Amino acid sequence: MTPRDNWRTLFIIAQEDHEAFRIFIRKEEVPLRISCFHAQQAVEKYLKSVIGSRGVDYPYTHDLVALMNILKKHGFALPFPQEQVEKLNPFAVQVRYDLPAVIPVERKEIEEIVDLVANWCKKQLHD
Repeated sequence: MTPRDNWRTLFIIAQEDHEAFRIFIRKEEVPLRISCFHAQQAVEKYLKSVIGSRGVDYPYTHDLVALMNILKKHGFALPFPQEQVEKLNPFAVQVRYDLPAVIPVERKEIEEIVDLVANWCKKQLHD
């Protein structure tokens, strides 16, 4: 099975990560890095689900910019700024093994970008 073959599963898991993010982001006692991890995971899987749904293979990566570049290469116009999405990249792996000195995003900004990516992906998959 190639990565493109499991896009439906990735979409379901993306929704689960998105829901975990929604729960954690509203709880002040949950470290922001944990919320951001689930935000990054949701966005990663949403993007991979769209790529895979078009029959395009993609590399094993957590790099959101690399995934966005694959989408652009295949003619997708992305309605979210790369710079904003890119802020989530460190949360894939780095902050799982290290405590960051500063988290470069605000709670509201994270919510906005995850929701924007999720809504765009849902539209791509249902059109």
